[in-house]
Amino acid sequence: MAKGGSKTEPRAGDDQWSEADWAALEAVDPGMAKAIRAGARFVVFPYCVSLILVSFKRSSGVIYLAPGEKTRGWEWILLSAIAGWWGVPWGPFWTIRSINECLHGGITVTGAMIRARTKPVRPVA
Repeated sequence: MAKGGSKTEPRAGDDQWSEADWAALEAVDPGMAKAIRAGARFVVFPYCVSLILVSFKRSSGVIYLAPGEKTRGWEWILLSAIAGWWGVPWGPFWTIRSINECLHGGITVTGAMIRARTKPVRPVA
């Protein structure tokens, strides 16, 4: 179950999940619903790359973390630490922020992934 004991209470970084969201996920993929209730999550890791006058803040692809699995996104920290500082004025700011977010487990996007997975597909006209 999610932190706090309520099955609709989100973990940090997620927005509120309704009973309808859980019902839709359980209908589409009961195994995934069980894993998420046990603590699985989807995350992205931000990184920064700078080239003197321009800085780019991007995110890794979505990564699935099984229940209890922890990661710090070391490859994204290393990329930001080497290539992020050099942009003026945003390089240092975005680099520090990206490294901090990676050290804290990335940005949780579980809610968005679940909604995308359970969203009905509209036929193309």
